[in-house]
Amino acid sequence: MSEIEHEHLTKEILTEYFSTTQSEEVARMLLHLVAVCPECRAVGGAILAAYKAGAIGVQFSSVDVALFELRMEAEELWEVLKPLSYAAALRRIRRGRDFVTWGLAELLARESQRAGTSDAARAVELATLGVEVATRLSEWEPCEEEWLFELRAFVYAHLVNAYRISCHIREADKAQRKADDWWTKGKSMGDILGYEAEIVSIKAALRNDQGRFEEALSLLEKAEGIYLAGDPESQDLHLAGRTLVLKANTYEHMGELERALDKLREASPLIDPERDPRLLLCIQHNILNYLARLGRPEDARAFVPRVRKLSENLGNDLDLIRLTWTEGLLADAADEGEEAVKLLLSAQAEFAGRRMDYDAALVSLDLAAVYLKEGRTAETAALAREMVPIFEAEDIHGEALAALAVFKEAALRHRLSADLVSRVARYLEEARTNPGLKFEK
Repeated sequence: MSEIEHEHLTKEILTEYFSTTQSEEVARMLLHLVAVCPECRAVGGAILAAYKAGAIGVQFSSVDVALFELRMEAEELWEVLKPLSYAAALRRIRRGRDFVTWGLAELLARESQRAGTSDAARAVELATLGVEVATRLSEWEPCEEEWLFELRAFVYAHLVNAYRISCHIREADKAQRKADDWWTKGKSMGDILGYEAEIVSIKAALRNDQGRFEEALSLLEKAEGIYLAGDPESQDLHLAGRTLVLKANTYEHMGELERALDKLREASPLIDPERDPRLLLCIQHNILNYLARLGRPEDARAFVPRVRKLSENLGNDLDLIRLTWTEGLLADAADEGEEAVKLLLSAQAEFAGRRMDYDAALVSLDLAAVYLKEGRTAETAALAREMVPIFEAEDIHGEALAALAVFKEAALRHRLSADLVSRVARYLEEARTNPGLKFEK
């Protein structure tokens, strides 16, 4: 009896346990053992921690536990890399094996996604670091080869996302081909890591920006189906809602604003603000924007206070600048010309001050439309003179400059029409993510 009392879990016993398939009853006994016995917990504590965190269920493998530990350790590695420049972080990763971990590859991909809301260049850097880590991993660190292929598809997908939001669509397309290749190599395992819906959603966003709308909608249907598969407890309504937001964006690009509005309203109650407060802001702001563009300014204005509050709570200045821009459009729709000019000039100056010249150009075109409506031809001509040299200096692609040149020529000759302003604005919005798009003069 006394010998049994002093027998505890060892690494050798744990290795033997994982080498065979165990029943749920035996797994529960192991969990109980590490929960009540400090000596056993010293050996199998990671199992208990993973179970309490919801990372594993009652039945689990050694790989499940190892992935949990690596994901926890990644937070410490990230604290070391975070303050470093891209070049310095890359050197640290390449110097040895300390920073070559599964958890860090995943975390860098996630951090890239977060950075993309405010710093697209940083998003590309972080996703590139994630690719570097994942491609340096070998089989059984800690998973078999097919799992590793799926990880590489995952990090390449986040590089796709980073390039896309940076408006580098060709680079995004190259990265997408890499993501597709790695997923094909690993897909014999099925979606064992739960990456597929996210990878598919990122690909859909790229196809949307490329004008391949039907393909984008088909991919989003697939992602939504994955999130809603199974019983209610296993469904992820929040991410299904996020997929609806992406569908709304596709319908917007297709010019179907009513359908886009319907999708946003369908998505709104599914979003968990604790998981992604910014997504809730995007939904509310886009509803406001769609209502304004559909000629319903009073309905739109009802959303302004909540959008402002959400923007202030998140503390992102760009959100407030975009709200000012939208408020300028609402003032114009309500025939409040002076207020519209004041708000649009403010947004234009803020974008210009941040060297966000493409956004400044789009605001300038909205401002030109207001001036045109007010009969202020001199201000319209002055605006046209200012715009083109700025964008020539910023190396905006040739077709966009050609569109701006047409706008300038018409303004200087006092032949500018609301239709031309609208066409140039619509072209610049679409050409932002599709530089090869031609402007029909």
